[in-house]
Amino acid sequence: MIRAILVAQCHEKSQRVPSGCSWVAITNDHRAGVVHVSHSEKGAEQAIRRELEQTIANVSPPRRVPWASMGWYPETLRKVREILHGHNLHVMGELVQIRASSRGAVLRIKTNESDYYLKCSTSTSNDAGVTSIMSRVAPDLVAKPLFADVERRQMILVDHGDETGFCGLDGEGRKQVVRDLARLHRASAKVLPDLLKVGLPSYSPLWMRENLNSLFQCKELLSVLETEQIQKLSSLKVKLQDDLTELVDWEMPICLVHNDTSDGNLIRKNADEGPGVRFFDFDSSFAGHPLFDVDWCSRETLEVYAQEMDIADIDGLVRLNRKVFDLEWLVQAYRYLDMAREAEDGAPREDALHWLGDSVRTLLW
Repeated sequence: MIRAILVAQCHEKSQRVPSGCSWVAITNDHRAGVVHVSHSEKGAEQAIRRELEQTIANVSPPRRVPWASMGWYPETLRKVREILHGHNLHVMGELVQIRASSRGAVLRIKTNESDYYLKCSTSTSNDAGVTSIMSRVAPDLVAKPLFADVERRQMILVDHGDETGFCGLDGEGRKQVVRDLARLHRASAKVLPDLLKVGLPSYSPLWMRENLNSLFQCKELLSVLETEQIQKLSSLKVKLQDDLTELVDWEMPICLVHNDTSDGNLIRKNADEGPGVRFFDFDSSFAGHPLFDVDWCSRETLEVYAQEMDIADIDGLVRLNRKVFDLEWLVQAYRYLDMAREAEDGAPREDALHWLGDSVRTLLW
């Protein structure tokens, strides 16, 4: 077993980190992925001490992400080979990790025919479960995985083609995505209990309104805010309660919100399949108000969505959508709080705490 502690100066990251700070990444080996990431000196020291103690004791933290646990890789490789052998496919070489984060991991599987992908999720999401259900009820919108283990939150996917996102499409392409989103929302509302059962997080406007006190009084949030910011939480709570009440009163069914289609996670259908896209990667998804999936739309595009969802009050929808755009940060705050509480050894994850604080600071701004 090889364990390394990597310290890298922060320059450009997909997620912004305070200037001059360093990331500390602790990893088992190139196959296992990142165990702990921290951008605070105190958090880094605690993580390193904890990791060295576990190394001496030869134990794995009970809440470590699965792909960073000892023994995960060889067991997973064995199972992947067994599954693909049942499909007359032979794995060529080892699994190659192409992405790993706090949300999930993706490993490339090279076979004698083509590449496949193993997707793994954390305890705060279940891409395998959501994909399995939605591919059954809306097969023209979500492709069926080759194999899915809902309990272990893993699945094997076929490479369906080139990925795109809403921002990479022209005007008509964007309108078609919105039409498909409306269909995805309607289909998911019918199987919402099944989606919740497999672990889809739920952040409905009513639930968020009722839990504002718990959020603003939790020790995790208070530990990352300054005194002046804490004093402003009361007035922020009043504003958020009003906005959430307006969203609750705008009666639309709670459904699956994909929540990550602006820059990717869409696959264009082939010409013989007709217009439209298929959706994938539901790691950021949650059960909530459907407008959270179209809060970035222009009025012209939003009119298409309104038509698909039988909404007559376009002006009211546009006005409400501006508030939903800001409420997205509240959803993020609840999500990062859940992530912080799912940290290994029960210790708050420094990265999740940082983004929790950032989300609330944005709401205060």
